[in-house]
Amino acid sequence: MDESRAQRALVSAEEALAEGLKIARDCGYGIYHIDLLLERARLHLFLGKPETALKDLQLALDTGIPANEKTGQPELLAATHEHCGYAWGIAEGLHLRGEALLLQAAQASGKERGERGEEGGENVEQLVGQAKECLNEALERYRDLRDPEPTEDNNFVHPETNEEYNYKAAATWQTLKDLEGDILTHYPLQPIQTETAAQSPPGPASVPLAPGATAPHSAGDPPGAASVPLAPGATAPLSAGDPPGAASVPLAPGATASRSAGETPATPGGIIESRRPMTSEPYGEHKQMEGHQLNVFVSYSHKDEEYREELDNHLSILKRQGTIATWNDRKITAGTEWENQIDENLESAEIVLLLISADFLASDYCYDIELKRAIERHDAGEARVIPVIVRSVDWKGAPFGKLQALPKDGKPVSTWDDRDVAFTQVAEGIRKAVDELNP
Repeated sequence: MDESRAQRALVSAEEALAEGLKIARDCGYGIYHIDLLLERARLHLFLGKPETALKDLQLALDTGIPANEKTGQPELLAATHEHCGYAWGIAEGLHLRGEALLLQAAQASGKERGERGEEGGENVEQLVGQAKECLNEALERYRDLRDPEPTEDNNFVHPETNEEYNYKAAATWQTLKDLEGDILTHYPLQPIQTETAAQSPPGPASVPLAPGATAPHSAGDPPGAASVPLAPGATAPLSAGDPPGAASVPLAPGATASRSAGETPATPGGIIESRRPMTSEPYGEHKQMEGHQLNVFVSYSHKDEEYREELDNHLSILKRQGTIATWNDRKITAGTEWENQIDENLESAEIVLLLISADFLASDYCYDIELKRAIERHDAGEARVIPVIVRSVDWKGAPFGKLQALPKDGKPVSTWDDRDVAFTQVAEGIRKAVDELNP
């Protein structure tokens, strides 16, 4: 095993997160700041450093970062702040906090599983109790974040109650089940030491593994074992949201390192998870890189809901392949500030789809806010805007009139004898754009 290569990969991950956090801090990207803090906390768990992970989680969930008058950096709110209320961040943060507390308990007792009270005593039991509270609260919050009208199997069905939860709840449920079997953690009991990466204020979404990056060892390796390079084409268990017992899938370029719901208890680290980056939540900021999953924002009038749903179904293969992640305003959860959610997702999208109709052009919000900002980002080279003509309307001279529209020749979907043929052509056009943006 090339330990120096593993060390370099870990340092690169730390540095990438630090860089992203600095960008989020300087620019005031509050949601991204929280997402990156959570991702860095996850990395610290893989490194066997729960105390460091808990510090990042405290910033993300509870304290945030105040404004800096000297540098001009704005205030960054915590996920639980009354003016933020980032429901996704709260749920994921609580899950990670529970895992960090369990890792602390395991390190205090010197065991990954079993006989929790023999070593570490009362302190271990206290940590386990706190972890259970966090995990149970995370589970409840994931129930509120379930998709009320799932178009695919993207909800987690509780095996005992048959209640539906957001797909990320599977990992939380599995961790609680592990506890029932006295399994405390799958993370390393001995901290993995790396060269200290530059530390900066925390920030956005998952950092993809570049080709040749490393993944923690699998079950059966000795506690504290270092990571090993992942060979091209290697397979990995499905993500935490997939049903227990699901088969392995090839790891696509850009997959992220994470713990699987069903990982064997003896493993000292996590495993590779092929993740959808926050499918129903704000995407987070990404650098363009090979194999990177692109974020697609769908702007439409609610009177064209049926067309949006049909298009979403036709994009299913791109989503299942991990090529794109789509977002639309129907994924905004109750109690969140909808304008902020829309702004965050529009700003983080690499592709913006405009579902054009008379109702779209008549909507002040669609036309004056979403369309205007999308064209600005397109002209700046920050995003690709693709008009999809769903119903007949005179759109010549519109701000998007200079752009190539879909279907071919801008023929409205509603005028096709077979709308599936029209949407297939649209999906093929979107795939072509994805290939150009992400060769």
